[in-house]
Amino acid sequence: MVLSVSPQASNVRWTVGTLQYIECVFENDLVELDAAGTLAAAEANEHTLITAEARRLQIAAHWADLHPGEGVAESRLPGTEHPVRLGGDGTPTVGDFAAAELGCVLRMSDGSAARLIADALDLRHRLRGVWAAARAGQVPAYQARRIAKATRHLTLEQTAAVDVRIAPSLGALPWGRVQTLLDAAIVEADPAGAEQQAAAAARERFVRLGRKSDHGLKLIIARATAGDAIWFKATVDRIADILGKQGDTDIMEVRRSKAIGILAQPAQALQLLCQHQDDDWDGPTEPTEPAEEPTEPTEPAEEPAEPVEEPAEDEFGFDDALSQHDADQPAAEPARADADLTAAAAADPPRDSEHRSLQILPSPFGPQRARPRAVVYVHLSVEALTAGTGVARVENVSPVLLGRLRMLLGEGCTIHLKPVIDLPAGHTPIDAYEIPASLREQLQLRYPADVFPYAAAVSRSIDLDHTIPYLSPDRGGPPGQTRLGNLGPHIRRHHNQKTHGGWQVRQPEPGTWLWRPPHRRIYLVNTSGTHPLGDTEFAQAIWRAAASNLSELAAEDRRGSRDEVSVVVSLTPVE
Repeated sequence: MVLSVSPQASNVRWTVGTLQYIECVFENDLVELDAAGTLAAAEANEHTLITAEARRLQIAAHWADLHPGEGVAESRLPGTEHPVRLGGDGTPTVGDFAAAELGCVLRMSDGSAARLIADALDLRHRLRGVWAAARAGQVPAYQARRIAKATRHLTLEQTAAVDVRIAPSLGALPWGRVQTLLDAAIVEADPAGAEQQAAAAARERFVRLGRKSDHGLKLIIARATAGDAIWFKATVDRIADILGKQGDTDIMEVRRSKAIGILAQPAQALQLLCQHQDDDWDGPTEPTEPAEEPTEPTEPAEEPAEPVEEPAEDEFGFDDALSQHDADQPAAEPARADADLTAAAAADPPRDSEHRSLQILPSPFGPQRARPRAVVYVHLSVEALTAGTGVARVENVSPVLLGRLRMLLGEGCTIHLKPVIDLPAGHTPIDAYEIPASLREQLQLRYPADVFPYAAAVSRSIDLDHTIPYLSPDRGGPPGQTRLGNLGPHIRRHHNQKTHGGWQVRQPEPGTWLWRPPHRRIYLVNTSGTHPLGDTEFAQAIWRAAASNLSELAAEDRRGSRDEVSVVVSLTPVE
């Protein structure tokens, strides 16, 4: 092919071979669209993309049907074709040469084509609910394929159990939240396998230091048990808080970095903690909004890059090998070292005028008061709590087996159980604008995620906003405006969309939100996810009906479900 440009400046035309290339061909059919038409075009285009990707999976599965493993002639010659099982348990075998020709027409390697066939067969034979959702255009193909890959090690029966749990959430929840549900479903379906994987992961713990420095700063990365990580973060937060009380004006993140340096000097850290062990401190002051809402992943590339020479460092810039100093020095003998230090101190005691800066005289030490505290929220189903087995959802950690909670919490702490919060019992509405701590906690336990359409943020630091804007009683506002049925969690950006961006929201009953953006499409959001209703007359009728029910919100506040118990675990150190 030859790319040529016409020399006529007044009539520039690009050609590829003999076919004219019209510049901005896609923009030309969009230029006449208004905002509503552009949204409709975006929706139709997305549906076309999802449908085409699902069609590709169907083609891959059909290609496998045309090349069954049973049809491969047996041969003892090396290198001849043989049947292979590309998918998981319950999928048919395929001739191992089949993927190559399909890969050519799809412009991918035979390895990528084989993975495509494997995912398609897993979906069709093992994940029937996910497969139906993909063919119906309810879920992008990349999400369906990730579910297939994540469940390939499971048996056919175990995969079917995961399918039943996951399929109803596809298309309603953002992918980040679906992944959390997927992890929990896999653990429930295969607890023995999850235990083995957890044990293997525990053997891969490490602490590494980056080899490169950036203006005198280095990167530290560690992999530890969740309990140790929570304790470490709490200690860093405590020391950072003490630095602030001592006059350090740096922001919290910088003070946390300084706290790591103090922890590297145990005597200095002990002195600080002892001096402030009687302070009233229950945890760090976090910002009111997460730094960034989780973003949707893009579909991974089909074909990985060709392998290159193995780098000297890993992706984080760490050197796994011991340094020469570490390799040459034998391990220290603690008892011998302590004895040598004691003898040296006795032989040459320090004078009062010397090394005064090295003498640290801490206050009387109370471990219970000096060490930080952490609060862990553990969510259990009634069945798991009764049977003593199952999966627990630990906030900011991951779904874990009940048997692994002990390792997560650690051995060096006592557990104080707060009274279990009865979520369905509701809460007494109040007239003030400020949200009491008890109501805030109950709302966060009921609705842990942002309730904006397709929002992915799950955090305790997001805003709680009045659905009907608060009006002071002094200016005629009704009583009981601050209540469960008139509040909802949003990150600050979504809060601003409602306040300043023209978005409207109604909450016809507690836990159900109807959103209407400036161009009037209606989205229903509840605990099962986001459900687009469109801009039809039916959707607008639902929107109007929700307005007529606003006066009944207070009566609806006591509605709920009693199928989950939320336990708040407050961790304090053991002396």
